[in-house]
Order: sequence, then C-alpha cells, then structure tokens
Amino acid sequence: MYQVRTSCRAIENLPWKSRLLGKRYAVCETCTAERSKRLYEEDKRSQIERVRVNNQRYRQPAREYAWEYLSTHPYTQCGETDPVVLEFHHNRDKVTEVSRLIGRGASIEVIQREIAMQGSRPNSRDGTEEDGRVANRLGGSCT
Repeated sequence: MYQVRTSCRAIENLPWKSRLLGKRYAVCETCTAERSKRLYEEDKRSQIERVRVNNQRYRQPAREYAWEYLSTHPYTQCGETDPVVLEFHHNRDKVTEVSRLIGRGASIEVIQREIAMQGSRPNSRDGTEEDGRVANRLGGSCT
C-alpha cells in the first residue's frame, strides 16, 4: 500500500470514474502519477522491455492492414495495384506518417483514423524525380 495525502482524500479532489454512475477514483490524479513514476523507476528495465515486446506485437497486424489497404486501393492516376510500389499520400495536413504509426506500434484504429481523417490515398512511387524510390528498381508501371 502507498500513502495518500490527507488533502487528496476529500471527495471533490478525486477524479470521476463514471459521472453517470456517480463513482470516483479512490486516489487523486497527482498521487496516481507519483505512484506510477515511482513504480517505473523501481523496475525501469522490465517496463522498457514490456513496451518493446508490445510494440512488436502490434506492428505485425498494422503492417498487414496497411498491405491489405494498399492492395485494395489502387493508385488513381494509373491504376497501379502493387503494394510494393505504393505509399500513402496525404491530400491535406497530416498528424504523422502512416509508416511512423506502424513503426511505433499504433493500433489499427489509430491508423484507420489517420488514413480517413487526412484523406490519405495510395500514391505510386513511379520513378519520377520527386517520388521514385522503389519503382525504378521494380519496374513500376506509372509514367
């Protein structure tokens, strides 16, 4: 058990767990944050390893989702369907790149939101000076 400050025990200092049910947490946010920080510092190596393993576990389904999405959404200008030569292109401002979300182990829901919210669509890497990174090596079909 850990100590809770006396001032935190006042009901108005406790955050809501469910306003609808009228339930509050037993400990204030400040005490919870301090406890979490202390537990992290006590077992930092284990915590970091847990995050690493979880990120790896989430990356594979995210990669598979992106592959499937690119496989079923051809490039609009030339109809290219090969996911190897397609990438995500944002029509508007973006929060971050889909590939970065995948690399960080973001959930598929977060990736879907990024694709939908930002108007992402597949963009062919067609060998042009601006975006030809892979298609030249793979014989991309867009000209």
